[in-house]
Amino acid sequence: MRRLPLSSMGIAPREDARWRQACEDRGFDYHSIDGAYWVDDTFYALSALEWGALQRATQTWKAMFEDATEELIAVGPRALSAIGIPDAWQRAVVRSWHAREPSLGWRWDTLWDGSHWRLLECNCSTWSGLLECVEPQRDWARDTGLHAPNTLLEDGRAWFAEHLSGAPLSAYALSTQRVEVATAQEVARWAGPSSRAVPLERLWRNGTTVEQTWGFKVAPWHWWFQRDPGHELPMGHAHWAMPLWTAMWHSKGFLVWVSELNQGEPTLIAADWSPLVGVGSPQQVRKPFWGAEGHGVERTGEKMAECVYQRFVDAPVEGKYPTIGAWCINGALSGLYMRECDGWKLDEWSRMLPYAVI
Repeated sequence: MRRLPLSSMGIAPREDARWRQACEDRGFDYHSIDGAYWVDDTFYALSALEWGALQRATQTWKAMFEDATEELIAVGPRALSAIGIPDAWQRAVVRSWHAREPSLGWRWDTLWDGSHWRLLECNCSTWSGLLECVEPQRDWARDTGLHAPNTLLEDGRAWFAEHLSGAPLSAYALSTQRVEVATAQEVARWAGPSSRAVPLERLWRNGTTVEQTWGFKVAPWHWWFQRDPGHELPMGHAHWAMPLWTAMWHSKGFLVWVSELNQGEPTLIAADWSPLVGVGSPQQVRKPFWGAEGHGVERTGEKMAECVYQRFVDAPVEGKYPTIGAWCINGALSGLYMRECDGWKLDEWSRMLPYAVI
């Protein structure tokens, strides 16, 4: 994988005013937040072999996570508690898995170490970062003439057509979070003309709602857990596009189960409940169960509750540190989420770049 300026391909950068307006027309009006969020004149180039390897890796991870889920549930409440699922919610989580409630999908966050894709974590309880990976990425590929496999729109619409059968969807996001609201609006468009974005505050205020059978949320399940860990709160809908069992996969604690059951798997990064090396060693990363965008992630071995320890993998590309998010809808690779930063840890100021397979 390489980081390339468009000029290296003999392609002139797009006119700033034009691509910015196109993004805004798509609802992506935060393209230049914090100075430069979307980088339009540089991209990450994957080879066809790397793309094929990523497709295979996503299927490998899916199978491993499914097997680990069965193992964890077989152990019982102690195992669920260990990954951060509150006692009051455990029956509902297990019931959701046993019912095989369908999931729209998830995002595998990965690194490319030069030989293998390495799994950092799974984000499947919320879909932040989706909007900019759909039409803005496809517009960029069309305008530059570069090949960037991306079927997020088609796959998302097909999933909703299959499972909703024309029923409307309520897509929730906190009204104060413009990025999440834009994502909720995008997914509501996938689901059909009778679907709509709804403030998450309304669901929480009413407890139960709602006229719609199906819900989607740009909010993780642990927000529900933290609101009242001693009681299973009303969930508002009969069905969710990211069902309750996805909270298990979303917990960083689940990485320990997957790691222990698949020791030696080259696409995994070793994870454990305890420091992997010396307490003061920077060759490991401590992650809180429910962190996002690097919050609480540190290169340390100091003990902390509700955290896991993962081996540090140093994988810069052209002096930058990319995190490659592999969006999978209905279990298959549908598109990428490319974020980069100048240091080793992703944060809310990390840049978004397009990608191509060349």
